Amino acid sequence: MNPSVPLDLESVRREINSVDDRLLELFLHRMELVQDVIAAKKAAGVPVNVPSREEAILARMAEKTPPVYQSSVRRFYQNLFSISRAFQAEHAYGVLTKRILLCGVKHSGKTAVGRTLAGIFGVPFFDTDEMMESEIGTSVRSFFQQYGETEFRIREAKLLRDLSDTLPELCIVSLGGGSLSNPFFNVAMIGEVGRVVWLRVPDEVAFRRMESEGLPPFLANAESPLDTFIRMNQPRLRYYSAAADFELKSDGTESVQENAQRIAMMVGVRPE
Repeated sequence: MNPSVPLDLESVRREINSVDDRLLELFLHRMELVQDVIAAKKAAGVPVNVPSREEAILARMAEKTPPVYQSSVRRFYQNLFSISRAFQAEHAYGVLTKRILLCGVKHSGKTAVGRTLAGIFGVPFFDTDEMMESEIGTSVRSFFQQYGETEFRIREAKLLRDLSDTLPELCIVSLGGGSLSNPFFNVAMIGEVGRVVWLRVPDEVAFRRMESEGLPPFLANAESPLDTFIRMNQPRLRYYSAAADFELKSDGTESVQENAQRIAMMVGVRPE
């Protein structure tokens, strides 16, 4: 015993050590249960991380906590969830070993899912449409109207061919809806950039999403915008199919988080 430390403080420290030992035992038991959850959800093919579950736990703990400790308990559990998510990311999703490129029709969810997927793996996210707009200094729609589709596709093809040199080795990329059917780009070359995931959603789902944001003029002025949208997408499907290493089918009812986690389980390389 340290003679400079009062006896009552030394006693409290011993009690804290005892509590820490019990906390460690409980933490290790909790992590074993997390592994059971990972195994069960992987077998069922359902998302591992469920944010609503975390909020329910926080609410339940808040009911049991005196007001003076409320904020501290909330931070404690938020840190615990963060540790658990990191563990799950490694053991359920694995790690990335190549770039992941998301393809699919416009409004299939590539950008939203891609950003979330990048967050899961802790890597950067890129959108080729945004990269093009940065290069041409205007929106894709404005460029189409001013210079036409041919000029746009020529520039887009160069951007696609240069992706291996311009992007980090590990990242998530959202490809423009028509990029893989670009007549100036050999779709077989996309495999040199990374592994491709096809976000396959019904045309009607993608169309409703587009409609909610405002249809582009060529669709808004069509006699049947939905039929025109379907006809536009039909020739692209074989290019998506040819390029895809993985396919994620969605009926539009899943959340962005759920779809991102489903892809993460497909593409992550898990530790042995």
